[in-house]
Formats: sequence, C-alpha cells, structure tokens
Amino acid sequence: MSKSTVLDYMIQNDLLDRKKYMVSHHLVTSPKRIDVAQDEVIYIDRVKLGKTSGAYWLEFHSATESRIVEIKNYEQITRHKGHIYFSNSNVDSYQISYVKLKLIKE
Repeated sequence: MSKSTVLDYMIQNDLLDRKKYMVSHHLVTSPKRIDVAQDEVIYIDRVKLGKTSGAYWLEFHSATESRIVEIKNYEQITRHKGHIYFSNSNVDSYQISYVKLKLIKE
C-alpha cells in the first residue's frame, strides 16, 4: 500500500461523515512548534534531517503521538491532535512535511 493511500484512509477516518473540510500541504524548516487548532488534524508524512556529523536525533510529540527520529529521511505517517513540539540533539536544520486537515462546521 502506498503512503498516499494510507494518508487518504487516515483522512477519511477523521472526517466522520463531514461534508466540508479543507486539506493543505506544508513544508517547514526547523520548527520548534506547529500549532494545531481544535478543529484540525496534522499528519506528518516526512522528516528530513540536515547534514550532520556524528549521532543526531530529532524528537517530536503532541497529545496523541511521540517519535524520535535518527535516520536522515523518515517517511512514516504520524497523526497529531494538539500542538506539535520539536527538540533535537544539536543545531542542525531539519525539514518537516505535513498535511493539515481542517474540519469545517456546517
């Protein structure tokens, strides 16, 4: 099953028969926090660690998920409700690619 298919299933599961919603794609460099509103769900689909020498890790966590990444290209989808916080072992940059699902009240 492809990554986009898994993401589609995750989004459909979160819609709960809602007819109005908005999906947007984002790429940010070295965030310390991604704000998530109550009517939003964030799916991080790729983490790319910058050039580094030696051991390097990046941790990100929210109310629903927590991960530690130690490989340069991490492509496992994680689902987040609530703000997402990031910390890392040094000052090297990293990129976060994510999809935001915004549920719109009818």
